[in-house]
Amino acid sequence: MKVLVNLDPQNLIGELMTASHRAREELKDYLSRLDSLSRSENDLLSKLPLFQTMRGVCSAAQSKKAVLLTSGLTVPTELPMPDSVVQCATEADRRLLQLLKISPLNTAEAVLLLIDCIEKRTCSKEDTEKIMTWILQNGNTLFSQNKTLRQRCKDLSFIEVNGQLKKASNFLDPRIKTFPVIFESNLFPPHLYTDTSQMLESLTDLGLLNKEADVSPQHLLNAATLIDKMHVSSQTEAEKRAQVLLKMLDGNNLLSKFSHEQLQSFKMLKWIPCNQPGNDKSQKMCFFCPNEVRHSDFKDIVGHVMPLLGNVTDRVSNKLGLKCRPPQEKVMDNLSVLTSKVQKMVDPDRDVDFKMELHSIYRHMQDHISEFATMIKGDTRWLWSHNQFVSPKDLVLDYPPNLDLSSYIGKVPDEFLSYKKLLKESGLRTLISDEEIICILHSIQQNIEGRQQPCASSSEVEVSIEILNWLWREKKAVKDDIPVPVILEGEQYTLKPGSTAVFCDVSKNGLKDLKCSQEEIHVVHEEITKATAEWLNIQFLSTFNLNPELVGIEQCGQSEPITTRIKNILKEYDEESDVFKELIQNAEDAGAEVCKFLVDFRVHKDPPESLIDPDMALCQGPCLWAFNNEQFTAEDWENIVRVGSASKETKVEKIGKFGLGFNTVYHVTDVPSILSGNSLLILDPNVTHLKKHIKHKTNPGIKLDLSNQQLFRWFPGQFGPYEHIFDCNFSKQSPPEPYSGTLIKLPFRTEEEALQSEISTTVYHKHNILTFQQHLTTNSQTHLLFLKKVNALTLQRISSNASTPPRDDEIEAVLTVSKTVVSAVRIPDESFVSKQDQAEKSLLKLDGKCKEVIDSTTVSVVQITSQQSGVTEVQSWLLYNCFGTDKSLKMALEKKQSSPVLFAHRGGCCAFAK
Repeated sequence: MKVLVNLDPQNLIGELMTASHRAREELKDYLSRLDSLSRSENDLLSKLPLFQTMRGVCSAAQSKKAVLLTSGLTVPTELPMPDSVVQCATEADRRLLQLLKISPLNTAEAVLLLIDCIEKRTCSKEDTEKIMTWILQNGNTLFSQNKTLRQRCKDLSFIEVNGQLKKASNFLDPRIKTFPVIFESNLFPPHLYTDTSQMLESLTDLGLLNKEADVSPQHLLNAATLIDKMHVSSQTEAEKRAQVLLKMLDGNNLLSKFSHEQLQSFKMLKWIPCNQPGNDKSQKMCFFCPNEVRHSDFKDIVGHVMPLLGNVTDRVSNKLGLKCRPPQEKVMDNLSVLTSKVQKMVDPDRDVDFKMELHSIYRHMQDHISEFATMIKGDTRWLWSHNQFVSPKDLVLDYPPNLDLSSYIGKVPDEFLSYKKLLKESGLRTLISDEEIICILHSIQQNIEGRQQPCASSSEVEVSIEILNWLWREKKAVKDDIPVPVILEGEQYTLKPGSTAVFCDVSKNGLKDLKCSQEEIHVVHEEITKATAEWLNIQFLSTFNLNPELVGIEQCGQSEPITTRIKNILKEYDEESDVFKELIQNAEDAGAEVCKFLVDFRVHKDPPESLIDPDMALCQGPCLWAFNNEQFTAEDWENIVRVGSASKETKVEKIGKFGLGFNTVYHVTDVPSILSGNSLLILDPNVTHLKKHIKHKTNPGIKLDLSNQQLFRWFPGQFGPYEHIFDCNFSKQSPPEPYSGTLIKLPFRTEEEALQSEISTTVYHKHNILTFQQHLTTNSQTHLLFLKKVNALTLQRISSNASTPPRDDEIEAVLTVSKTVVSAVRIPDESFVSKQDQAEKSLLKLDGKCKEVIDSTTVSVVQITSQQSGVTEVQSWLLYNCFGTDKSLKMALEKKQSSPVLFAHRGGCCAFAK
């Protein structure tokens, strides 16, 4: 060392540079055995070219690093290690470096120097590839030795793709089966770095993406872009890639990594494979943007117009917008498709899928009604109603109760009533107005009249009947002359104005006569109820036949507040016996000579249509007949209907003819009738028997003109009971002759009538009738005593099992009473006669008929003969009548200004001669 120190360093270095490798190695070995070095020795040895670089060039150790190449994994010398690094390849190298205080680098540390070269771009591409290939091949050793090396390699952009260097973490692991399917090759490391599994493991350690969850949004965007470009030219390959991509998204939460912009870009690419919208299975697969696709949950509302995807998780569906509500335009388009498809369906109402789709669409529309509000108004036909699509505004939510108008106005089917809110928003009417319902009748009538054969169809007739009966049930006021279904010949029907129609409430005979009528009159359909006809003011056929213009019937009756007034009168005439007294007196005042009574126990059960009113059947049972042989005068007809009026108050010659006293008949009956001449008057103060014909309750009676023979043919049941009653024979005379007397019929009040009567609640059963009869038979001899005209009185009886008309042997005589004037004697007291003459003259000044009232100058002897129960009894009576001559006369004359003869008292007396 002393020798070497004393030599010229430059010459020494030059000699060593030219020396052989062996000589240098022997010198290096020799020097390495020194125990220690002085400072000067150290400086000299560090300058001598005793070492070799990695390329084998002699080099001094000064300012150099050494790499250990003696054991284990060593850096290959062919790697482009910097010349600043010398080899520590032998034991001599190691000892000498140790004397020089230079610590050799291990392999991993040496590789860091190579990494520096790569980072500084001092290495060529080939050198970089050599370095990295060796590193990757030995990565398991190197990276375990030095974490810094591992991190440096992880951060190193050493993989060149398309002229750009990238880190290992920018690439995908080709061993993941799904990656090569959907990603381009430039996303994978070159084969140079993937030749061995060890290299792939090293790349994985450096960040190579080997999990689907590690894929970046950009990778996915690239994959989707590739599918978008590929599906036109290579649909099969594109579909394969798309399915893998969907599966990858479904299995990993990859979409959460996307930024808003990335996600929007992703949703604008056509990469989702779906069947073409519609149910045609022959349609080929197409690719759509996620924005164009909806989840299969929406199949029922947009399945015909939007592609659907169902085999993905909710997470993916929500991110891609598949579960966003379909555009309302698409929902309406889908509904339009259904309107076209329904035409090819055999039975849409039984098509479960069809109905399910409708319900889904309507439910969706109602849940989001604000979005559809403007689209569902107008005439758009989108609501299914039985067999067709209609506009909701053409329907109603419901019909009125118990009224089916489906033939003319559609009703929302019950299955869609749950969408009431939606339907109302679209213009659906909640209710149909009464005017619209009536307009249906007019519409039907117009349709019928426009036909060549103006006949109504069965459905038209049915709905017309439904409407009319509904108007009655709901008590709907009808102002116009509405059309009603009427009968035509040949069992056909049409609609005619109600004013030209009648309700058939009579026998078929009435219908036959109707055909001969000169007026345009039609019979309403048989399913129009009586109550409906009454409510609609449709004339009853019986009323039509009894109409004054047609049959000479005049509406008449007791024209005062009837029932109350009659009830008060009965309080004045409070005895049942008054009935016989008043009827006998009425016969007397009429000038009749005979007064007959007949108690008739028969019950007539004629069909209601054979009566002038079905309610007349209530009074077709037992009755009292009263006859006298004088006809009613016009004045009598007027007086009989004036309840409580002063019809006889100014007639001194009348005692009780059809004034207040006649109303005593209401003790026993509610419906008295009077037959005389060609007229039959029937009174019904309660208006319970003649409701069809009585127009005003203040005139509760009808008067029939019996000269019209059709009445007997139309209403045989009404007139049948009269046959053979006191020579009444309607049916045997054509035309019938005027009845020669007056026949009054008093039907005894029944329980049913009593319940409705406002006059009396007294019911007459058989025992009551027999008791009533006794009022006539008891003291029968006195009934004729003071009568001037009536001289014969009889009472007969017909049993309940007698025929109609009754045979002579079925009419039983109960009582016969007759009166005969035996003699008359003038009053011998001339002064008394003079007073009577003076009173008569005074009264004659007030009423000239006073002379006709009584003969005050004669005393008569009369003989009363009565036959009863087979016993004949004869009585003689002394009778006298006179005027008042004192106070009563004075009172009468004083009242002459206000009521001339109201108090013109007259009286009589009699004495029974044994």
